[in-house]
Amino acid sequence: MYAMLRRQGKNLVNQAGELRVGLEPDSRPPVVAVQPSSGKSGVKSDEVGPLHEKMYEENLESLIIERLEEVEPGLALVQRQYVTPVGRIDLLCRDRRGNYVVVELKRFRASTESIIDQVTRYMGWVQQHLTGSGEAVRGCIVVGKLDKKLEYSVRAIGNLKVKCFRVSLSDPD
Repeated sequence: MYAMLRRQGKNLVNQAGELRVGLEPDSRPPVVAVQPSSGKSGVKSDEVGPLHEKMYEENLESLIIERLEEVEPGLALVQRQYVTPVGRIDLLCRDRRGNYVVVELKRFRASTESIIDQVTRYMGWVQQHLTGSGEAVRGCIVVGKLDKKLEYSVRAIGNLKVKCFRVSLSDPD
């Protein structure tokens, strides 16, 4: 399989291998690695830069949807890009108990303040307009790299967690 990432019309990676995206546990920083195949592509890993910074949010969203079990076991997608009067929720999900989970992807270079505002606003809206009696709403922010500001913000909000993703390329087995 050929994995090709494009940005502003330029090929970033063009080599045989597979693209793997996984989620790291909450407390560890993401692992990002580029492992070139036999070198036939002519692209060295240090020329490409960190892949997690090059991945578009829409592509990451698609990959996360395919791997919701890695975000949380039993998580089921309700709707992608759920439109509300207060903004668009990246992924509206339900957990194994039937509670809503708002999953937001943090764009690179997005401020911690903006992502905390977004996810808590969406969680509040879902709580008021979608939940029934006894149902809860939780939030999950998916990031490429956990920073201290986000870590402290999430600690103060009990029903919010962070997951880090990692991207790597490897040769097919």
